[in-house]
Amino acid sequence: MNNKAKKQLKKANRLQLLGKQERKEPMLVLDEFFSNYHLIDLRTDLWEWLCSALTNPSGPHETGQARGNLIFLYENIGKLTEAAYLLQKKEERK
Repeated sequence: MNNKAKKQLKKANRLQLLGKQERKEPMLVLDEFFSNYHLIDLRTDLWEWLCSALTNPSGPHETGQARGNLIFLYENIGKLTEAAYLLQKKEERK
């Protein structure tokens, strides 16, 4: 990877939404998130978003590959959510 590509990747991966305290203590974000949402609600909302995107006849997910990428993202967001939930519950028990 050349220097330009490395700089672009670094810029693309820059944190944008976390505040200073949240960067120091990311568990605060998980605590807040899971105090507002339950896993069943998240699964339902993610499923509804996926269905809406896949059944829309036009938009950014028109091609088979784009739809496949969306399903892959859906599956991974689900796994990420469950992993974050486990981490938050584990930390809560300490």
